[in-house]
Amino acid sequence: MKAVVVGSAHLDVLATVTGDDLALDKIGQVAIDVGGTGANIAVNLRERGAKVTMLTVMNDSPFSRIVCEFMGSHGVEMAVSTLDGPDAVFSAHVGKDGEMMSAISSMPVGGASFETDTIYTLLTDADCLVLDCNISAAELDRLVGFANDMLVPVFVAAVSEEKSLRIKEVGGKIDGVFMNRKEAAYYRAHHLHGASSYEDMARDLHAPLIVTLGPDGAVVADPERTFSIPPPSVKGIANLLGAGDAFMAATIYHHIGEHLSLHEAASAGARLAAKVMQLANCNTGKAGAVTEIMESLEYRASRDALTGLLTRGQAERDARTAIEASAIGNRPAAVIIIDIDHFKKINDQFGHDVGDMVIRMVSDAIRSGIRDTDIAARWGGEEFVVILPGATADAAVVVAERIRGLVENALKEKRVTVSAGVAVLANEMTELDDMLKRADEMLYAAKNSGRNRVVA
Repeated sequence: MKAVVVGSAHLDVLATVTGDDLALDKIGQVAIDVGGTGANIAVNLRERGAKVTMLTVMNDSPFSRIVCEFMGSHGVEMAVSTLDGPDAVFSAHVGKDGEMMSAISSMPVGGASFETDTIYTLLTDADCLVLDCNISAAELDRLVGFANDMLVPVFVAAVSEEKSLRIKEVGGKIDGVFMNRKEAAYYRAHHLHGASSYEDMARDLHAPLIVTLGPDGAVVADPERTFSIPPPSVKGIANLLGAGDAFMAATIYHHIGEHLSLHEAASAGARLAAKVMQLANCNTGKAGAVTEIMESLEYRASRDALTGLLTRGQAERDARTAIEASAIGNRPAAVIIIDIDHFKKINDQFGHDVGDMVIRMVSDAIRSGIRDTDIAARWGGEEFVVILPGATADAAVVVAERIRGLVENALKEKRVTVSAGVAVLANEMTELDDMLKRADEMLYAAKNSGRNRVVA
């Protein structure tokens, strides 16, 4: 089953007050994760086994990259329209019973008008289209029209009480509208003046209506009758915000992917909703995934893309700290600068792909020749720097010679060698820049005396 989901994807900041639900400067718990109705549905569909593409709008900030990394890590293919504007963030106060007490959100997707070619391309082989009402009423109507033209079933999530009224602006055929109890009541009060049943609402919407009722389960209504879905068995409710999204995702999956009737699919969907109710986040994605992604992004930002060694900037920061600590503690430290001999000739003779391969193999030799506590970086081009906290001059020469030999043996066929210069912490050299300058002088001495050697 392939699903296309269009709607909101953003950072979720969920605050739960300890004790009573009064939120004025109280102690509580705060969870930061990725959510959004569209994102929750997409992740939960993917967890069921569907192939999912999500279309959304966000800016090009680090927060947006975290959201995209999160979705990608759960197997959701992202199709993002990038616009200038605020970050996509949802901040909510969650009561002790898991109900939302208040919320403030920034939803860039609300102003979206997606490219026609993009929509047609995504829907070409899709089994269903899922929309959330964070997109505008006009865009809802437009996207439903595209789905109808291409005979793709389309389902709509109300999202909130006020946004539920956007569904009334849709002129095309919808195969299922999902609301919660409050949204359904708001829709009746503001559009049908309150005196109507779920069957009346389904007739007004010209679509089956699926309403989640919290502890009372759910109902599936068409113009003729209403089916009751018993509530799931839940021990300890942490959060109700994503339960409806999980229920919707599972219902659509079982209805479209396994060809169950809507009310049969909804019964299966209730089981997934129960799982989400017991989570601190709003979907069945991996707990703590945002923290892992931030750590991963930080790690990648500190690493050279070609070699995996530290970048020059990160190495400078780490090295200054290590050398300063060595100087204060009257402990030894050493710096090695390593340069690939005749590297331009390697590129000219074999091409840049081989040049990159040589750089990676030299990096592997450096990694193999040092301790875990040492600092190794690609300094630029074919030049590398190694910082050895606690190493004397003699020890640093041994390490440099080890690396030189490893490179010579590993790249014997291409006759690749390296030269190295070594400098050590001394009274006249207590700063990284001084040690680097002295090591560089030693490197030039190694080059001028025949290359493929170490000078200290």
